[in-house]
Amino acid sequence: MPDISICIPVFNFPIEPLVVKLFKEITANSLNVEIVIIDDASDIPIRSLNNSLISKYSLNYVQLEENIGRSAIRNRFIFYTASPLLLFLDCDVMPQADNFISEYLAAAGKNKMVVCGGIRYTAEHVLQEKKLHWKYGRNREAIPATARAKKPYSSFLTGNFLVHKQILEQLPFNEALRGYGYEDTVYGIELERNKIVIKHTDITAEHVRMDDADAFISKTENALKNLFGLYQIREYKLLFGRYIKLIRVIHLLEKYKLISPAFFMYKKLAGTIRKRLVNGNTSLRLLDLYKLLFFVSLQKEKKPATPY
Repeated sequence: MPDISICIPVFNFPIEPLVVKLFKEITANSLNVEIVIIDDASDIPIRSLNNSLISKYSLNYVQLEENIGRSAIRNRFIFYTASPLLLFLDCDVMPQADNFISEYLAAAGKNKMVVCGGIRYTAEHVLQEKKLHWKYGRNREAIPATARAKKPYSSFLTGNFLVHKQILEQLPFNEALRGYGYEDTVYGIELERNKIVIKHTDITAEHVRMDDADAFISKTENALKNLFGLYQIREYKLLFGRYIKLIRVIHLLEKYKLISPAFFMYKKLAGTIRKRLVNGNTSLRLLDLYKLLFFVSLQKEKKPATPY
């Protein structure tokens, strides 16, 4: 039985650089590790590219023919892994330390818990069209462990974390969330409700894929639709204010009957704000305003949310 199973859900991204980095540490230190890949119905060219790695790196590779979403695919690893420790890595991250796996093994301990390693973004400047994503990541996601530990559950991210398999079996990801976004927030809430300890560390992985501004904003909009769908559920509507700043602002707008004026602002300003963000404005305050107005528009127009 392997000491740890590295779980990499894949969708339309080449994974060889990540696999090479992991394999180098495994072979250099004779680690007892398995690497499990589940491809969530990627396009054929990416499938072929990643499939070519199976024999070379002794991968346990599972191909799905239908896309099942970011939550469900993580649950599937329960059935294809042999270790009681599962280390989840997004396919577009890169471990930073040469002893990355060993650090996780040391941090896991014997007690059932979740260990979050953290995400970083390159300090080097990126192309202008990718700067909005880069700036957001540097300021909102690349948070040191000491800061994350102050709010351990709202700081949970799925891109680089370890979980004892028994926890995932008892507390799977919410598979109603098929679209992009907020599955980590929901899982953090469930971990807290079930009194599962989260240990935050600086075993970081770098987020290597950065979207251009238009794609980043589109993903943000999809995430907000996910959030809106969950917001219709009373228990989450009440809980989200503790975890998500945007929802705290929404609660204030609702309390003071300002949703309709905010929707008027959306109709007047949202198109211009989005265009500015797409065309190179990297103000996170402007992005926050756009997200707020977009969420208000979902409330007023009752647009169908992705998972419900």
